[in-house]
Amino acid sequence: MLIMDDLLEVLDRRSLIGFLLLSPVWALLFGGCGHATDSSEKMLKCELVSYIKSYPDSSFFSQVSTMQYQDGKIYVLDEARRDVATMNLEFSDFSLIGKPGEGPGELARPVGLYVEKDTVYILDGGTVSVRKYVNSEFISSFSVPAANSYRFFMNKDTAFLSSVTDSTFYMKSAENWQRGDLSALVFAGDVHDFGDVKRNASLNQRHLVRDDTSLYGIASSSSLLGKYDLLSNRQEGTFDLTSISLMKENLAYEKSQPYDPRSYYVFISDVYTMNGKLYLLCAELKDRDKGGFRVNKILSLKTEPKLQLDAIYVLPGKIYTSFCVTPDYIFATNYSNERIEKLAFPVPD
Repeated sequence: MLIMDDLLEVLDRRSLIGFLLLSPVWALLFGGCGHATDSSEKMLKCELVSYIKSYPDSSFFSQVSTMQYQDGKIYVLDEARRDVATMNLEFSDFSLIGKPGEGPGELARPVGLYVEKDTVYILDGGTVSVRKYVNSEFISSFSVPAANSYRFFMNKDTAFLSSVTDSTFYMKSAENWQRGDLSALVFAGDVHDFGDVKRNASLNQRHLVRDDTSLYGIASSSSLLGKYDLLSNRQEGTFDLTSISLMKENLAYEKSQPYDPRSYYVFISDVYTMNGKLYLLCAELKDRDKGGFRVNKILSLKTEPKLQLDAIYVLPGKIYTSFCVTPDYIFATNYSNERIEKLAFPVPD
């Protein structure tokens, strides 16, 4: 049986404990955003196809924080084990990248993963660097100015990292960046004022994902997400998640609770992008006090011609911590059952 304290512990490790603030001012500022329609709120149930619970040596997955699909393989970052497992879509052809340590090719405290073709980038919070592997072999590492558990990505030789200043929420850092040289960094992405310096720093942190031309910044504790041009950093669009019933119910629950400026709820626990769609793994808070808290719904949004809700996928388990999407399946880490699941990916009518 899942105990709430245990759940909060695992979410806290990924910086997912939070409290959503939403003011009427936001609705005025973003009145022209994309939004959901009732017809798009289709609940599509995903069926379990298969799962994996352990490594070939019979040890278990422990703290999976990031998953990615690339060229027929699934990549799984386990922060506790300090390695990345790779496997095919049938959970075979298993191999490992990285190992615990602080030497070349080793991982002190891995917090992020990004894969581009045959190159694996692992963001290491212990050394505040990115470890680079090609065909599973360690090639090099390079320093970065920040390392946290929000999703990051690479664009050619530049790392895009979630890092909040008083006016921006992400930064661009080249592989040849020298530590301490702030003039060589690019800061971008407008932040929102939550009325307190510490809250601004926490609530403006964003997961960052990309497609061929755009960056998507999704705050785990905000109802809005933004689309930005990869090169110019210009904002191209926004989407107001409060137009979705699930988010409205979460907001109603938040309003019913005593206000605590030191904490905040999290609504979006992980994000992914694939084939012109943006996927958001969402919490459901309305029955939290009755033990009914869930993180098992994935919002699917079309990204063109504008951000628009496409469907809502319902996973069969209760609590999931990370996921990735292939053309035909969803792979997700089921925290309650301590396993990685392969789920049939239904297509909207």
